[in-house]
Amino acid sequence: MTWPRSVLVLTVVAAALWAGAPDSAGAGDYHSATEALERVQETRIDEAELVLKGMPLGTPARAWAEASILFHRGRYSAARDALPEAAPGEPDGLRRLRIRIEHAHKATLGMMERAVGNFLYRFEGGPDAILVDYAVEALEGQRAAMEEILGATPSQPVVVEFFPTVERFVLATGLPMEWVETTNTVAVCKWDRLMVLSPLNMPRGYPWKDTLAHEYVHLILSQASRNRAPIWFHEGSAKVLETRWRDPKGGEFLDPWGESLLARALDEGALVDFEAMHPSMAALPSSEIASLAFAQVAYAVDYILDSVGPRGYRQIVEETALYGDVLRALDLVLGRSLGSFEDRYQAHMRSQGLRIRTQVAGFDLKLEAGAAGVSDSEGVALDPVLLDHRRMQDHTRIGDLLRLRGHRRAALIEYERAELAGPYHSPALANKKARTLRALGRADAARQILEETVDLYPEFAPTIALLCELSAATEEHQRTADLAQRALAINPFDPKIHLHLIGALTGLGDTDGVKHEQRVLQILADHLGRH
Repeated sequence: MTWPRSVLVLTVVAAALWAGAPDSAGAGDYHSATEALERVQETRIDEAELVLKGMPLGTPARAWAEASILFHRGRYSAARDALPEAAPGEPDGLRRLRIRIEHAHKATLGMMERAVGNFLYRFEGGPDAILVDYAVEALEGQRAAMEEILGATPSQPVVVEFFPTVERFVLATGLPMEWVETTNTVAVCKWDRLMVLSPLNMPRGYPWKDTLAHEYVHLILSQASRNRAPIWFHEGSAKVLETRWRDPKGGEFLDPWGESLLARALDEGALVDFEAMHPSMAALPSSEIASLAFAQVAYAVDYILDSVGPRGYRQIVEETALYGDVLRALDLVLGRSLGSFEDRYQAHMRSQGLRIRTQVAGFDLKLEAGAAGVSDSEGVALDPVLLDHRRMQDHTRIGDLLRLRGHRRAALIEYERAELAGPYHSPALANKKARTLRALGRADAARQILEETVDLYPEFAPTIALLCELSAATEEHQRTADLAQRALAINPFDPKIHLHLIGALTGLGDTDGVKHEQRVLQILADHLGRH
């Protein structure tokens, strides 16, 4: 999400007018400040700083421009110090900037800082301290991938802020709480930095490493396009490219739920207009519509890459930077002989053989402090499918009681009755069934159920964790390590996954990796009381 192009420029113009410029003495300062803020709005912060250096000290316009630049650099205390004292009649634009700086300072107060590679990480002391080491792989990998695609890299370390609570995330981002809760928005690239809600706040976590990479795409695209690319192009690019850190060729970008939403929308003529996505996907009226919009724009960008490749994609971004019109750039690079871009990308979607996966449900999860750190060692937790279908839930609870009392075959019967009682595949129910089958000595059948479930619900971390546990039991060290890393990329706060990873790394002879995981386990034990 980015500010509308006019806001910062109007801010500095208001500052100059409020200071009595442009008169004959202050006109140069006024125009320099305006130029500096235009560079800031175009995410050309280095150039803005060069303009600032040529401005005389002690003038109001310079003070506001300097404060804005420092804010975009993530230096909130310095930005506060650069601001002149508030005075009666201060224009709304300046007041908003002052508030934004103050909120950023307050939201990050007391956070620890750690510089690693090309990024500066901020986080609350406690369980979130473990996030940095895992984030490095995703962000450094994504930095290299985006440099290859767009030829752009930030000149200074990028600030990455992990917020421990939803309230502090909202305060820092300026997003309305209603938007965050309605669409489960957990990360924003805004003001030249990445702001991320700790995965500790989502039941079973969320794909936070891909999310970091997703937001980094926004950052680089903003820089490469001078912040002139529209929301739909931004979000489509970020969705398609978010896995490049771990898959240079780019793999599947749509899960079965997103595929189902898009297939149904195509059948019913219910696609989301590009204009409705402005100013942010977070502003859409529901998480389901947001998921549909993401799927839709991802295929729009996929069509571009499929048609003209990375080189053509870069040319579109460069043309957008020059002229501020992505549709003009698309016509130039793709041509118009085959019709409008809208017609062509929708034809591309229809050619993909998208299916409505009737057995897959959407999970409208609620943000909840500490939710990812809650233990479910007995495997009795329910998922939204079971919570929404009483008959499935009743059979499942009976099955849990029987399983925990050692009546495994009877439990299996109840779980199978639960499956037949509802319209959707429940990943939690599949996990319970797999646990029972494993206890009955049918590990291969358990593994098959779990693998099918991961295909349907790739973000359901407990299923991946259970697959990891099965691999650990048979000492498949590399597969165990791979599954553990996949699970940690969703929920890094589950100690069992770290234990399995320690066993796998020990078998693989990675002593440094073992020591790191042992340190992580100690942090989780100290702050979450889990071993």
